[in-house]
Amino acid sequence: MTIENFLTTTIINQPSLRPEDNTRIQLKVARSFYCQWIQLQETHYSVKFLNRTKSSNRRRVKNEEPPTKRSRGKPGHIFNEQYVCNHAGNPRGDNSMCCNCQAHFIAFVTMDCRDKDMISIDYYREHTGHIPGSNQDIISGTLPRSVTMFIQEQVEKNLTWRNIKHMLRLDKEVLTRILDTEDYSSLPLAMQVNYNHVYYAMKMHLQRQSFLDPSMEVSLEKWGEKVRQERGHFMARNLETHEQGMFFVAFMSDWQLEVLKNNGHVISLDSTHKTCVDARSKDCYLYTIVSRCSTTGKGKPLAWMITNSQAQYPITFWLDQHGFVPERVMIDDSDTEIVAI
Repeated sequence: MTIENFLTTTIINQPSLRPEDNTRIQLKVARSFYCQWIQLQETHYSVKFLNRTKSSNRRRVKNEEPPTKRSRGKPGHIFNEQYVCNHAGNPRGDNSMCCNCQAHFIAFVTMDCRDKDMISIDYYREHTGHIPGSNQDIISGTLPRSVTMFIQEQVEKNLTWRNIKHMLRLDKEVLTRILDTEDYSSLPLAMQVNYNHVYYAMKMHLQRQSFLDPSMEVSLEKWGEKVRQERGHFMARNLETHEQGMFFVAFMSDWQLEVLKNNGHVISLDSTHKTCVDARSKDCYLYTIVSRCSTTGKGKPLAWMITNSQAQYPITFWLDQHGFVPERVMIDDSDTEIVAI
């Protein structure tokens, strides 16, 4: 069965929880089964468990890692993680799914443990503030990991929301049954996927592709190396002498520079606002130079510049780097571009 068929045929049911499912338990699971055990708990309660380990954002499951600090005579840990329900935390608005849910578990392996391949788990199973698997949980909650991975795989194949929506289209018989019975407590898993889920996956995919390093400065340097390796021209400059945090990044290919020198007596210059943000989440502007090619008679984009400032200094430095002076520059009614030119 393909994943799209699984999503359209699998029904979301509110889990039938027994009284003992809301009690605190202590258990041990094998290291090799640990990740699968977490997924089983997520499936059983129709929630997600989020890693909230304070010491690190990654899982530490190797025996050779340094032990944590001892506390009041207690043995140190070679492995210690804490997971909470995705409904934990204070509400952050009227539509927030957070409701201070207290369900969580702590997984650990102590230094004096005889079997280092077994992970001890202290599990608080009672979900407070919400009903796992309810319609409200489905509407406000996050998607199961399997569905999230499916959307991510489709986005990496360059599929859009329109393509994915067609893949998850339900049969008329299923829709008719839901409408006729008016039973909205059991819905296909595909109905949980909406545009915002795909939009977020696309956003994260583009971010992973554009950031070659967590540091924006290092990422720009790596992009500069890639552009130069492909016979392009790249320039990045810090202009903090004019304004705090001001910078600009310019790039173009070798053939674009030749066309600009041969056909650049008349150019068009314009900017597109809010194309991206910088490291401080400040809006950036994309400037484009377009010139009419004498061979084809059509306009061609020949150079781009990104800056986080509306001042004239980035434009001035950018235009000076090309080594040519056009006879005419066509712009809109922009005081910044007028001053720079």
